Amino acid sequence: MINYLQPYKKAPETWVILPFIMVILPHLSRFPGWLLIVISGLLGWRIYAINNSRRLPGKFILAIITVMTTLGILFEYGTLMGKTAGTAFLVVLLCIKLLESNSQGTLYWLLPLVFLLS
Repeated sequence: MINYLQPYKKAPETWVILPFIMVILPHLSRFPGWLLIVISGLLGWRIYAINNSRRLPGKFILAIITVMTTLGILFEYGTLMGKTAGTAFLVVLLCIKLLESNSQGTLYWLLPLVFLLS
């Protein structure tokens, strides 16, 4: 009798979150503390939703988070276009996109964007 390998049935979100965390780790030392808390909270929210089959936040809540973090980065760095400010802005937007995406196709489109950060 031949034993066939069973596919790994873990959620595909895990395979997007893992490279995302690995790519943003070198950048975290340049971000302010409040931004680290926001990024950790957004990633934690998504991981919690994966593990517990919870609903993701609505577009209104994501819009509020986007506006507040954009204003925070603008206030912190004075611009959104610098090297550190642009990286911080892109990391936050990718975290929000990770929370927004519901389908596998959207998650797979996030991978090239994640590797843009490296």
